[in-house]
Amino acid sequence: MQLFSQEVTLQPGSNLMAEIFISYARSDRDYARRLASYLEDAGLSVWWDMSLKPGEVFREEIERRIGEARHVIVLWSETSVKSHFVLDEASDAAQQNKLVPLRIDGCKLPYGFGQHHTHTVGDWPGDLAPVLATVGGFKTASGLIPAPTKNAQDFFIGGVAALNEGAYDRAISDFSEAIRLNPDFAHAYCNRGVAYSQKGDDDRVIADCNNAIRLNPNDAVAYTNRGVAYYMKEQYVRAISDFDQVLRINPNDKGAAANKVLAKNNLAQSYRA
Repeated sequence: MQLFSQEVTLQPGSNLMAEIFISYARSDRDYARRLASYLEDAGLSVWWDMSLKPGEVFREEIERRIGEARHVIVLWSETSVKSHFVLDEASDAAQQNKLVPLRIDGCKLPYGFGQHHTHTVGDWPGDLAPVLATVGGFKTASGLIPAPTKNAQDFFIGGVAALNEGAYDRAISDFSEAIRLNPDFAHAYCNRGVAYSQKGDDDRVIADCNNAIRLNPNDAVAYTNRGVAYYMKEQYVRAISDFDQVLRINPNDKGAAANKVLAKNNLAQSYRA
């Protein structure tokens, strides 16, 4: 049986035009996430590929977003200089005269981009003040922009990224911090339960799903995850009850129907044993 994580729109409102587009390699995602939060805290709208909605055509959406943005920040690193996607995005930005390159490690700039003034970032966030002046048109009186404070949504996004990468301890840590900052964050409870399920901690899965259901009584995913946890603990009556709740919310949920049949069969076998 399988636990299913909640599919979450990470940045609602992503259909709006963004002032800043961030291009980066997958290995630099954490830096891109911090940079996006930093710029948003400074009052700028930011788009990066974590903003993609389910069903959107990736390359077409990327091309459209670059065309709409006022500035395209490219994060050059040892990894990104070898990425065809990042090179293509940087080329598009340069052709539209909106490229703002940042070097985030000691990499050599790729061929064809040496003529662009590239800011090397060392000290966070002080070294970003000139960049913010470029893309936002302002500085603080001291010339430095204070480091943004990460909020619950920032930690939640980090937790989802860690969960997708299989870094379950980091996911649990990020979701826990999101919950600390926002105790009513139902999706954070639900997704932390998914991370706990991957570590085989069914009691904590149940506890987190209880909280998610308390906050959102119609959370079908939380009922599914809790039902699977009960199934793993051989508490089949409770598992069946949760799968019934899923079917009440989503009558056409084939996974819940199959899970219910399996739980009922195991319950019947336990009576015969």
